[in-house]
Amino acid sequence: MRSYVSFLFMQLISGYQLPPSNLSRTNKADPLVQIEIHGVPEDQVKQQTCVIKSNALCPRWNETFTFNVQVPELALVRFAVEDQISLAANEFLGQYTLPLLCMNKGYRHVPLFSKLGDRLDPASLFVYIWYY
Repeated sequence: MRSYVSFLFMQLISGYQLPPSNLSRTNKADPLVQIEIHGVPEDQVKQQTCVIKSNALCPRWNETFTFNVQVPELALVRFAVEDQISLAANEFLGQYTLPLLCMNKGYRHVPLFSKLGDRLDPASLFVYIWYY
C-alpha cells in the first residue's frame, strides 16, 4: 500500500526553554534549528533556520520550509537544535526524530531529547505541519 504524501509544508514558529549552551562564554545560546529528511537518496535533504542571537528562552523563527518526499513510508524527519558558537562551529542542544507518516497535521509541540535520548523537559519547538 503506497501513501501519497509527497509534499511537506512546515512552519517553525518558536522554541521554548531551550537548554543552555555548555561552550558559550555567556551561558546564553544563539539557537538555530536544522530540519532534516532521512530516507531514500532522493529524499535526503537538510534545511536550516536563521540564528536567533542570545535567546534560548523563547526564540521566534516564524520560518517556512517545504520538502518534496518521494518515498514517505521510509522518510524520517529530524529536528536538530544547535547553538552557533562561531561561524565554523555549532554545539548540539537537542533533537527529535520521527517517521514522516507519524506526524500529525496542525499545530504541534515537538519535545527535545539529548544525544543520549533523555528528555530535556520542558524544552520544545512549536511547529505547524501540513502535508499531502
